[in-house]
Amino acid sequence: MACFGFQSHGARLDLASRTWPCTALFSLLFIPVFSKGVHVAQPAVVLASSRGVASFVCEYGSSGKAAEVRVTVLRKAGGQLNEVCAATYMVEDELTFLEDSTCTGTSSGNKVNLTIQGLRATDTGLYICKVELMYPPPYYVGMGNGTQIYVIAKEKKPSYYRGLCENAPNRARM
Repeated sequence: MACFGFQSHGARLDLASRTWPCTALFSLLFIPVFSKGVHVAQPAVVLASSRGVASFVCEYGSSGKAAEVRVTVLRKAGGQLNEVCAATYMVEDELTFLEDSTCTGTSSGNKVNLTIQGLRATDTGLYICKVELMYPPPYYVGMGNGTQIYVIAKEKKPSYYRGLCENAPNRARM
């Protein structure tokens, strides 16, 4: 077992010359584990429109050149991360969320412009962009710090408030 530095009693071999192949093998196996992953940047705060639409940019940087990328939007709620939507795309092609009408997006280089639709006031929360570089190997993954999306509740129509004011004197007499 010269690979781990053990020698038989009779053999006097140079330890360095016997262990370098094993060291090289272990280095090649574990480089992807210890190498730098994907850095993901996203805005800290976004305000959704009155129609419940929020857009933000998810930008990623890595040491490698990816051909296939997966982007996932996660919502943090109660200490758990729940998937809102996800899409896998080839870098040369357009990003499309096939099975989901909640999210749309476009990609350009290492930037993904994400739009989440149909948001209500109860959907206010922290939305995290997760990027996975799928192909070619090695596989890398990174997550942003999150974007706090604020969704303002829609106001009632003015006629609703007018009706309340008109009925107020009648209620006071009762």
